[in-house]
Amino acid sequence: LRLEHEYGAFFLKGRASTLEVFHTEDEDSVGNESKSTKPFFLLHRGESTEFDVIFKPTLAQRLEGKIRLLVGDSYTNRILVELVGEGHRDRFAFRGLKEDTEERDAKSSLNKDIIDAVRVNHVDFGHCPVGKRCHKTFTIFNRTRHRFLRFEWEADGPFHISPKVGHLRPHRSKKIRVSFKSNVPVTYRRHLVKCKVTRIEFQLPPRKVPDWDDRKCIVTWKTTPRKDPGDKFYKIEKV
Repeated sequence: LRLEHEYGAFFLKGRASTLEVFHTEDEDSVGNESKSTKPFFLLHRGESTEFDVIFKPTLAQRLEGKIRLLVGDSYTNRILVELVGEGHRDRFAFRGLKEDTEERDAKSSLNKDIIDAVRVNHVDFGHCPVGKRCHKTFTIFNRTRHRFLRFEWEADGPFHISPKVGHLRPHRSKKIRVSFKSNVPVTYRRHLVKCKVTRIEFQLPPRKVPDWDDRKCIVTWKTTPRKDPGDKFYKIEKV
C-alpha cells in the first residue's frame, strides 16, 4: 500500500482490525498517524482490514494524492485510489449545507486520473406542495478574530432569505432561514443565490458594538396625556 502526495496533506492510519496484518518497512505498528509511504499487509482468503485516510491541508488550495495498492507477489496488479481535498482559509464560512453530489458525478469520470472536487453550497427543498411555504436553515460563520463582516443576500423569485442584510461579529455565527413558495407547479435546479460580504469598521470598542440584522429594530415608547382632562392615566405609544 503506497501513499503518494506532494505536500504531505494525506495520512493513512490503521484501525484495530489492521493490527495483526499491518507491517511497515521499519516496524510492525499502526499506533499513530504515520508518514511511512510503504506500508504492507497480509490478507488471507476471506479476510478484510480497514484504514482511515486523513486529510490535513497545508495550503489554501486544491490538493491531490494517490494510494497505489500493489497486489500479488510480483506487484504487477495495481489498483489506484484517487485522493482529492481542498484547503481553505475562508473568513466567511457556511455550516449545514450539502454538497451537490449530482453535479460532482456529472463532472467526474472513473476513466480520468483526477477526480474533480466540487465545492457547492447546496440547499435541497425536495418536493414542496403548491401554495405552501417551505423552510430550510443553515448557519453562516465569521472565522476572523477581530473583523466585523457585513453580509447581504441577492435573492429573487420565490426564494426569501432572512435575515437578508446584517452584521456578523468576529468568531460568531448566525442562523439563516431560506423560504420557498410557488403558487404554480415549477422546478428549480441550481438556482444561484449570491451573498455579498464586506468588511466594516466601527468607532466603538468591539464589546460595545451591538449585533444587528434586518430582523432587528429599536423600539422606543412615549407617553402623552389623554384628551379627557379627568383621565389620570397617560397614553403610551410605540415609536
